[in-house]
Amino acid sequence: APFMPSRSTIILSPMQKEEDGFSGYFKHYKNIKSNLENTDYPDIDIFYFQNNVLSDDHYHHILRAGIKRPRVFLRRQPSEKWHNPFNPFILNIMKSNMDIQFITDIYSCANYVSEYVNKSNRGISNLLREIIKTIDEHPEFDIVEITRNLGIKMLNSVEMPSQEAAWYLLRAPMSKSSAVIVSIPTVWPSERERIKKTNKELEKMQIGDDSTDIWKQNWFDKYEQRHEDLENINLAKFVANYTPRPNGTYIKRKQSRVIRYRNYDMGEDLNEYKREMVTLYCPFRNEDMEILAESKYIEIYDTNEDLILRNRQEFEANLDIQKVIEICRNLCREDGGVFGDDKSHEVGNVLEEPNPFEALYNNPGADMNNDLRLAVLNKLGPIAKKRENLMDRNQFYELMQSTNEKQRGLLMEVIRHLLSPNDSPFQIFFTGPAGCGKTFVIKLLMEIYNRFTDNDGHCNAYITCASTGKAAVAIDGTTVHTAFKISIAALMSLSFETVCQYRALFKYVKVIIIDEISMISAELLSKINTRLQQITGDFKTSFGSLDVIFIGDLRQLPPVRATAIYLPIKKTIVGPILWRRLKFYELDQIMRQANVQFAKILTKIGNGDQLENDEITILESRFFTKSQADALCPSGIRLFHTNKAVQEYNNCLLNRAEDKIVSTAKDVFVGCASTN
Repeated sequence: APFMPSRSTIILSPMQKEEDGFSGYFKHYKNIKSNLENTDYPDIDIFYFQNNVLSDDHYHHILRAGIKRPRVFLRRQPSEKWHNPFNPFILNIMKSNMDIQFITDIYSCANYVSEYVNKSNRGISNLLREIIKTIDEHPEFDIVEITRNLGIKMLNSVEMPSQEAAWYLLRAPMSKSSAVIVSIPTVWPSERERIKKTNKELEKMQIGDDSTDIWKQNWFDKYEQRHEDLENINLAKFVANYTPRPNGTYIKRKQSRVIRYRNYDMGEDLNEYKREMVTLYCPFRNEDMEILAESKYIEIYDTNEDLILRNRQEFEANLDIQKVIEICRNLCREDGGVFGDDKSHEVGNVLEEPNPFEALYNNPGADMNNDLRLAVLNKLGPIAKKRENLMDRNQFYELMQSTNEKQRGLLMEVIRHLLSPNDSPFQIFFTGPAGCGKTFVIKLLMEIYNRFTDNDGHCNAYITCASTGKAAVAIDGTTVHTAFKISIAALMSLSFETVCQYRALFKYVKVIIIDEISMISAELLSKINTRLQQITGDFKTSFGSLDVIFIGDLRQLPPVRATAIYLPIKKTIVGPILWRRLKFYELDQIMRQANVQFAKILTKIGNGDQLENDEITILESRFFTKSQADALCPSGIRLFHTNKAVQEYNNCLLNRAEDKIVSTAKDVFVGCASTN
């Protein structure tokens, strides 16, 4: 389109270049085509006159010079130049868009079929009508609902011929490009899609059912295993310029690939933007240890920002970095007229929200006197535990000597930390299988903090809490929500009086100990961090620069309808991944079970690992019937699945008891007699 008008339907063959006047007719054809695109003509006579067409024969010669194959010109007025050829009968029946084309030779037939198979934009008139109908019928729908309905109707309305379906099923390419485009998944490792190896590959590798080596290598795996010659090559250059060989080496490409990635917005997700830039443009061997652990990517980006921008320009040659920075400064109002030369407002920083408590914390006159501090113990209730549970020295030494190597290593590291005044906050995730002595170590940690820190002698140097009430009772603590006054809904600011109470308590509190961490969600962890920063007044360091010890087993119960603690929060704007800042310490020696082999079996079951045949035999050797258990271990503790079974067993034992004491209860009702 536009289609050339004609007084009558006619079939014309192309004019040969050797015929007289070909070049003149061809130029005339191009001029008419250009004029027809930009000018509307009321009828064909005016069309002839304004384009210097002398007669119908003259016009036919012009048309023949502009075509390369025999072609059918339908009768049409200039006003119909944009109308596809259609049939009124078919239009009335199908009520759909159509484009009738007359095939005049074999080549045209083959060309039409190939173009139809490769046609990516298939118009579906019914779908368009349904979309308009949906918008008219449901004006209350937002863009999400409209898109959802559109997607459903699209899936139900896609039409394709059998040849095209076969083409898709055979994975044949729909188009070819001279430049190869590769996508680098710069999202968090837990969110990356993986492709499973084919059954043929798994059979060739003879991989067992319990093996985790079932995924094909992605670009991150290949990059971390690159040759030493490519040590200083960053991930972006590696993906764009190098191709792996079958022998494990890499060859540099003559034409670079075009890379694509997530491209986080530094105005909305500053930390994610920094992590992505460090991952793409800074060399590494282990992404988890060198970039993600303890949120190292923030420091790496701040230190190597100029290098990262230079490396980025190699792949974004048309990007004016300085112009982008200037725009960001204007958007964030970080230009020199507002902040001067203050280096604390560098490019891309997001302005912190004003905190109503910060002025209070920075006020030297906010120190509490001793009387108010003593009153805090009663005001805060179960949070402030009185310092009455100190062990005597001999008992403490005896317990320290009974620890194993790993337990002692952790405890001695805590003592070293407490004796080093300028040491950074001690923040770890402390884990281990059931029976490894986690609760035992917690008791000693509480004792060490009380012994090796300065305090006023009134309350402990620690606060113990857990995700559930039952777990909190086991360590003589309280729940996380009670300890820090955290509601299930949005985190509310503390009142002035409560802030003063917490400030007085935390004057000598050095560590927060939280047990059963598996049931703490990432959202709750963020609230704990915010609350501790409000209490201490330190808004720049995680958990307000307090020591934090998280204890638990992540293989146990996860949080209910919430994000796991080790995953980034989905609905967040800017903020560090707190979990990545923690150090990791694991106890692996089972202390509760003296039988080493049986302890290993229990650990395997907890990990979900497959047991060997001899290990299964050991477990089966401990199976007994009910009668055998009553005979061999009559007074042993039984575990049942239901409360009803527990009650039946207890009643059975009580009925068998010889010395019975019957206590009769007399119920007395106090109140007014009923008139009824």
